[in-house]
Amino acid sequence: MTQAETIRASLAVVEELDSAIEMTVAGMSALIPTGARRADLDATLQHLASGFERFGKLTYIEAYRYTKHERPGGSVLKRHRHDILGLIDALVGLVEGTSDYTIRPAVREDLEFIRSDQGLRDLLGVLSHFGQRGRYSRIDGLVAGGGGGDVESEPSRQWDEIELRLMMSRTDWEEVIATSEAERAGAREVVGRLQRLARAIARMWTLGALGEGGSVHYGMLAVLLGVRDEQLGLVVPSR
Repeated sequence: MTQAETIRASLAVVEELDSAIEMTVAGMSALIPTGARRADLDATLQHLASGFERFGKLTYIEAYRYTKHERPGGSVLKRHRHDILGLIDALVGLVEGTSDYTIRPAVREDLEFIRSDQGLRDLLGVLSHFGQRGRYSRIDGLVAGGGGGDVESEPSRQWDEIELRLMMSRTDWEEVIATSEAERAGAREVVGRLQRLARAIARMWTLGALGEGGSVHYGMLAVLLGVRDEQLGLVVPSR
């Protein structure tokens, strides 16, 4: 690459990373009700799907460049298209071979969480469905031959079901579900998982999965990195 091309690529990384973090944080913040009702869920899912897809793809590109000493071809990412769950799994597979990165216990715990937490994987499945076609489910039901749409396949309906299931996994769910805090409690279970995923991806940049250059972006990533385990789902810093 020429010097000019290198500069343009560096600027593109900064701008894309900034946009991805902005959308991801905005989506997580909107999930927790602040008044009588939460923000429109479809709009929130749009932020989350776009944010995590862009964050995941950008991180994959930079990790690929570091581990394979070249940038991936367009066909590599096109295989995933809007499949966020598949993209995140591919990202984990790419970075887990970087020994300087995975030597850290916190990193190993995060990668195992991404692989095995069914609640997180279900949420990413909905975001994948939303990005691939699900965001148009109601529109599709209104056109001729649409059959009125399949309510059960609507991403917002699926998301609500997962949120309820996660809330009912709490030991105090029977006490909470009958109170006005039920919706907030379910939202915090969701947000905590998404925050941990976002923090894990951010750590790839600062803890060596992308090489030494990733830590240059610590300032932008701080909003995700600064959330401690005990704050997950409770505190969503704004930018």
